[in-house]
Amino acid sequence: MSNTRPATESDEPVTQSEHLVPQSGEPVLGTGLARLVVADEGDDCILGRPDLGRFVTVPRAGGAFVRELQTHGDLERATRAATEVAGEAVDGQDFVQALAAMGLLAEPEVEERPQWPRITPRVAGVLFGRLAWTVYGLAAALSVMAMVASSTLRPGYADLWFADDKALSTLLVAVVGVLLAGVHEFWHWLAGRAKGLSGGFRVSRRGVFLVFETDLSEVVTLPRARRNGIYLAGMAVDSVILGLALAVEWGADRGTTGEGSTLGRVAAAVAFLKILGITQQWAMVFLRSDAYALLANLLKCHNLYRATWLTTKRRTLRLTAGEREELERISPHDRAVASWFGWVHLAGLMAVAAMVVFWVVPYLVQMAQWLGPVIARTETGSPHFWTALALLCVTAFTWLMPAFIAVRERRLRLAGRLL
Repeated sequence: MSNTRPATESDEPVTQSEHLVPQSGEPVLGTGLARLVVADEGDDCILGRPDLGRFVTVPRAGGAFVRELQTHGDLERATRAATEVAGEAVDGQDFVQALAAMGLLAEPEVEERPQWPRITPRVAGVLFGRLAWTVYGLAAALSVMAMVASSTLRPGYADLWFADDKALSTLLVAVVGVLLAGVHEFWHWLAGRAKGLSGGFRVSRRGVFLVFETDLSEVVTLPRARRNGIYLAGMAVDSVILGLALAVEWGADRGTTGEGSTLGRVAAAVAFLKILGITQQWAMVFLRSDAYALLANLLKCHNLYRATWLTTKRRTLRLTAGEREELERISPHDRAVASWFGWVHLAGLMAVAAMVVFWVVPYLVQMAQWLGPVIARTETGSPHFWTALALLCVTAFTWLMPAFIAVRERRLRLAGRLL
């Protein structure tokens, strides 16, 4: 999901760290401290380094300590401020050492350069004002009305075969799908940029599915009410693309576009891809989709996905000692939500497993059985040969890359480099 992932994601990369463990050594307070951001979150505070994608949750006293230290650079004064907020003695030196141990005070290796500096928050904000959201809402509503009113505009799987050569159609649909996913993720980035955030893009996975992601880790520093538009931005632009595709298809069917039925078939394929994409965002809420990020935000959760995963594993298998400790460190609120969301997660995983067994595996076997002979029989260098070879490569990449990413994630998690 395509997806917006506050890495960044899991859902929000926030570790419940109410009992920070002090480490030996005298941390150096410099640029790292200046780049530390503080955001109030209920009875807690979020401390984070957007440039490192690292965030933790601490009591309000911790936030007061960091703000005072950033303003005056005086450890004793910051300790007094934290003690006043906490209502009990606070060891400021231990707190600084704990922040350093978590890497939050690390000096940046290179000077940050803004991404696309011409796209300022003010420029991006034009796409997410009241008028823009009105357009997104109208596009979604009119698209639904058009599909309900006209059976010819209701997308179906057969719309993907818009070319006479089905192999070529499948390959072109894959390319178009990548481009549309790129627009979806770029809109998430623009929504974040409108709020003053920066971020990046990467390839990730949702279960067995390969997805593009927008890394907007620092979204957790925004008030929750200002995050919802960022999570909905991808589906907002999807609704506009869907509306335009249906309009082109309608015009082509009536001969008003001057391009005949070919353009109409292409538009129908795009419409099907958008309907499929929007539906998946809601149907796969258990796999950290855009709908999941929205749900976790509305439920005021910090690390719901990890809490859900550990809760589900505890119910079905057995947690290791380290995993039990990790689950205990997660906030009681997140664990309470995970107690029921875990059943949604488990049901979704079972559905995905069934789909892999009864659809994905047979599809891949049939694809290999079909493409293998085509590549072997077709003259090397012919259009059919290259189409079949490209389709084979795209299929292999799409379904093998998630396994590679899963292995990498497990390695990083065991090394303590991934939450």
